[in-house]
Amino acid sequence: MTEDPRTCPICGALGIELTDRPIDLGPEGEEPTMVAPGFMYEHCTICGESLLPGTRSDELFRQAVAIEQARDGLLLAAQIREARLALALTQSDLARLLGVTTKAVGRWESGLVRQNRTADTLLRLLAA
Repeated sequence: MTEDPRTCPICGALGIELTDRPIDLGPEGEEPTMVAPGFMYEHCTICGESLLPGTRSDELFRQAVAIEQARDGLLLAAQIREARLALALTQSDLARLLGVTTKAVGRWESGLVRQNRTADTLLRLLAA
């Protein structure tokens, strides 16, 4: 999916296209470990730079976190929230039980941060 090329702010060439091809979310210089399918962004066909809209960075982070959680067999953001609500706990209550901050629980539930294996196990035990 492409549009007429426009000037790349990085290399100055007429090579910017709008694309939805998978974007590598893994560490730079390593084999791709995750890709975000269907995410629209601009890409320079000349220098290879990807230009991500800042207003959509949260969406990309959420996709990356969900991919990692699924890959590692962890609860997804919605499942964490559902478990907490089923236990009739506030985010602060759950944070105290798990020994983490309320902000951490909020970030897990919003999908911006991936919980560690220990927190995931404790969440599952509480939910059971």
